[in-house]
Amino acid sequence: MKDYFKSAFSVCFASLVGFSATSSTIQAYDMSEGQCCPSTVYLSSPCYSFDFDFQALYLQPSSSSLDYASEAQPLPAPSPNWRIFDVHPDYHFGFMVGLGGVCHESSTNYALTWEHFHSKDHASEHVAISTNMMGPLFEIGPDAKYYKNAKGHATFNFDEINLDYGLFVNFGSRLRTNLKMGVSGAQIKQSVYAEFSNDEGTITKSVENPARFLGAGPQLGLDFSYCVFNGFDITGGAAASILVGSQTNHTVFKTSSPEVIALGITPPNLQTTKQHRRTQVVPAFEGKVGLAYNCTLCESFEVSFEAGYQAQIYLNAIQSMDLNSEVALNSDIENTIGVYARTFRRTLSNFALAGPYLNLNVGF
Repeated sequence: MKDYFKSAFSVCFASLVGFSATSSTIQAYDMSEGQCCPSTVYLSSPCYSFDFDFQALYLQPSSSSLDYASEAQPLPAPSPNWRIFDVHPDYHFGFMVGLGGVCHESSTNYALTWEHFHSKDHASEHVAISTNMMGPLFEIGPDAKYYKNAKGHATFNFDEINLDYGLFVNFGSRLRTNLKMGVSGAQIKQSVYAEFSNDEGTITKSVENPARFLGAGPQLGLDFSYCVFNGFDITGGAAASILVGSQTNHTVFKTSSPEVIALGITPPNLQTTKQHRRTQVVPAFEGKVGLAYNCTLCESFEVSFEAGYQAQIYLNAIQSMDLNSEVALNSDIENTIGVYARTFRRTLSNFALAGPYLNLNVGF
């Protein structure tokens, strides 16, 4: 029994040495034949030495903090109801560009990529019944009776830079993978703007809440390509990173009405809240799946076209410090002069992007 374990240990040790050596083929022990033979897992690199990527994105952003208005219906009533309105982002174009190189001796590669996305979406509501009223979430009830219209805007700006080092590992003649590790950095900006007014436009109130996250951290990932037939591949990938960075946000309130002018204030009456910079850890995940066609034009020149769907999410990346409720005032008209905070609430929201993409890869 002792000799058996000693023999098995020797075989395992030889396999590890064979994998880490310069040989690109992992050796496995064939028990039926009693000899070593090449397995179907081996290291390999593509024919080209450098590659360029351009990816056209058509993505829909999402966040859990896009509410901008509430409608009280009906009022006055002993039991009013409320409808909450969100800005619903549409699909917008973005892009990703990348440069990479291949080390054929070690079957490794390195890549630098940059992804950019920008969007701006709008929404608006008008009360259908004259007794109803529209207002911000912290001020909706009899004190908001002057406001009948609401407009909302949501703006996103996103940039991500990845620097990866990978190892090409093939499983048989069809499945090719790239095991990656590296550093990821991201900047996420979100701004939600809400504006309320009466039908005449003489009384207005706006709330703007911009927020930003900037962070970087380690990343692990995997890309794969499975050959189906005649240059057509099923492709995909996944990556996970942990970003450590800073969160900042502030809020700007603007109020205009005849009462503001009567107080000797030039409209609008401007008020702000500002949050100190906070350090935040943001886990991030992304994945994609698609179909690609590869065309080798000469010995070291290859072109690949790919189409698919991708998604990425950043957890608790958006911070917001919102006015939760106001103090009770002596008259409703005072609400048309400014905002008067009673309580605040801090919220953390996720940020996500998802949608189809088209990718062109040129290897040379």
